[in-house]
Parts: sequence; C-alpha cells; structure tokens
Amino acid sequence: MSRVCKDCQYIKRHVRRADEHPNWKGGHQIRPDGYISIQLQPSDPYYRMANERGCVLEHRLTVARTVGRCLLSEEVVHHINGNKSDNRIENLELLPNLASHLPYIILQIQVGDLKRQIDKQNEQIRLLQWRVRELEHGNPELAEGASSRASVETLQEAPQNRG
Repeated sequence: MSRVCKDCQYIKRHVRRADEHPNWKGGHQIRPDGYISIQLQPSDPYYRMANERGCVLEHRLTVARTVGRCLLSEEVVHHINGNKSDNRIENLELLPNLASHLPYIILQIQVGDLKRQIDKQNEQIRLLQWRVRELEHGNPELAEGASSRASVETLQEAPQNRG
C-alpha cells in the first residue's frame, strides 16, 4: 500500500484544478536558468505552445499574446537588456530563427569576456597601488623593487634636464 502526503490526499478528495489547491502560487516558477515558466490551463488559447506539463516560458507567451497568435517553435524571443526575467514587451524582440539570434549570443559572450578582463586588470591595479603605498612607507620587504623604481624616475627626468 503506497502512502500519500496530506496535500496529495487533499487534491484527490477535494481539488479538481491546480489553481484551487491551497499551495497554488499562480502557476509562475523561476527556472534554474533564470527564465520564468507559467502553467497554462488546457482551455487557454495559447496552450498549444506549452510543453508536456502544460508550461510555457513567460517571455514567449508575452510576445504571442501581443502578436495575437501562437509562436512557431523555430521563432526566438530575445531579451534586449539580457535580463531573462524582464518580460516587459518593450524588452522583447521576436526573431525568425536561432540563426538571427546568434549575433546577440556572440556579443553577450564577448561582453562577458571583457568584463572578466576588466575585473582582472582592476585587481592588478589594486595590487600595484598597494605596493606603491608600501614602498612610500619604507616597507623593507619591497625595498629591492625601490631601486628599480628610482632608476626609472631618473631616466624619465633626464631628457627634461638637458634642455
């Protein structure tokens, strides 16, 4: 004999629809990849877009309702600002296929790479600033580098003294 939790017993006895369940949250769920999924009822005119569990991605549903038709499976909805949970219609762009979305994907990868490079360079700058402060305060551990710094300053000043 299989055991059933209290919620499931309640559903079996009293609830015919999911939205009548006491734990119903409106059918919205944030997926691990950041997209918002919405549970549709079979009577919804956009139910054809839903997966086997009756769920559809909110950004696709928003665009479908705006254009007044179900989206084709090859059509792609692009988030203009890159925020997957910002499903305002002014932030969404309907593209005919994945190939037309590819430039956006490549650009996002390049932007991510540049951000990582900037973070790395900022860390190097902070380290160099710390070393300069330590040298200025006479830290003996960094004294070996001080002589090379002084010689660089001398070389920079030398052409100015000649004129």
